[in-house]
Amino acid sequence: VERAWDFLDKRDFINTMKRFNQAWLLDPQNGDVYHGFALVVHQRDNDILEAERFFRLALSKPKVGVNAYVDYGRFLWLQSRYDESLVQLNKAIEVSSRARNACSNISFVYYKRGDFPQACKWAKAAKDNNDQLEPGFLEEMCRRAGVK
Repeated sequence: VERAWDFLDKRDFINTMKRFNQAWLLDPQNGDVYHGFALVVHQRDNDILEAERFFRLALSKPKVGVNAYVDYGRFLWLQSRYDESLVQLNKAIEVSSRARNACSNISFVYYKRGDFPQACKWAKAAKDNNDQLEPGFLEEMCRRAGVK
């Protein structure tokens, strides 16, 4: 599975799918495989329904990494499904308080909702967690919230 993620980072979808298929054949209970399928069909095909089906499969498996929750949460806010997104992102934090980019995605959901105090709070948590944040996002959310 590790090699598949490398191919996905390079947007080499042919080799990504080959690697995930191999991993699936070896261990169909590995949720990270379905997580990978979800990302590929979303990024490559923009197939929202199939991507969601794979995300749900991933999260139903006994062996799934915390990143599946984070990526599913991001996928959901991209569909403007903010409440559902927050559920998945908070699950990621329950699984691991240091889940990479969970806080930054939560902050972005609150930004999209216009809740700038919460966006500021979560952007600060994202910074403390070394999550990815757009340059100036934290400062802008806190400015809008009236927080220094």
